[in-house]
This record gives sequence, structure tokens and C-alpha cells, in this order.
Amino acid sequence: MSDFLLTEQEIIDLTGFRQKSRQIEKLKADRIPYTVSRTGHPRVVRARVEGVTSAAKRKKEPAGPRWEAIGVTAP
Repeated sequence: MSDFLLTEQEIIDLTGFRQKSRQIEKLKADRIPYTVSRTGHPRVVRARVEGVTSAAKRKKEPAGPRWEAIGVTAP
């Protein structure tokens, strides 16, 4: 399989479930975009998951003035 889609094992790791219906429930709950294959298995585009995790990391960064982040002090 290509690197474009998550592997079945990566989807199990992401959702915590082996059963495809439970995987789909978890993906819906986490608002992770997916499609369903002809066999009923969820298919997740790798870039979508990486985008979700990087966005979550950005939200957890401390908020504050930019000058604090680069070490410049206010007058």
C-alpha cells in the first residue's frame, strides 16, 4: 500500500479499535476525515491526520506577545 493512506495497523493505533465499525465511530467522534472502502474498512489520508496533530500542537503552544517568544523585552 502507498504512503498516501494510513495502514490498517495505523488506523488501529489511531482509534484503539480493531473492529471497523468501532474505528469509524472513533474517527467520527474525533472529527477525522475518512472514506469507507468496498469492504467497509475506514480509509484515512495520512496528510489529514498529520495536519490534525500539527494543528493541535499549535493550539497547545503558550499564547503571548511575539516579542516574549524571541527574547526581546518591552521598553
